[in-house]
Amino acid sequence: MSCALYANTDIQDVPLPNLRESHSLDKLYKNVTLQFSKSSKKSIPKKQGIIASKMTHHIFKDSKEVCLMLFFSALKDLQMQALQLGGTKIGNIESYLNGSSKRITKYFQCKSGFIFNIVTLRADVY
Repeated sequence: MSCALYANTDIQDVPLPNLRESHSLDKLYKNVTLQFSKSSKKSIPKKQGIIASKMTHHIFKDSKEVCLMLFFSALKDLQMQALQLGGTKIGNIESYLNGSSKRITKYFQCKSGFIFNIVTLRADVY
């Protein structure tokens, strides 16, 4: 992709949506749980460091809404990867932009460029 598409990129901290609300639950698989904090040391991951990266344009759209859409899409991608690996839980979910991880507590990161928004998540499958 052209560098012009990423000119003036900005990384936003977007508030984590309430994943217990019905409109959020409808977007995710119910049989794979999500955990944003570190998993207990007793849990042995099936696979560590799986990545889901989602990107789309935000022309004529609110950047925050696009970031939320990408966040849910990335979570669902992580869940799908977990199912393929025989997992039932995604743990240690973190933002992973530009190869740098940031723990998700109240905010996730979304990279906003001139045309595109990107959300990248990294997690472990249990």
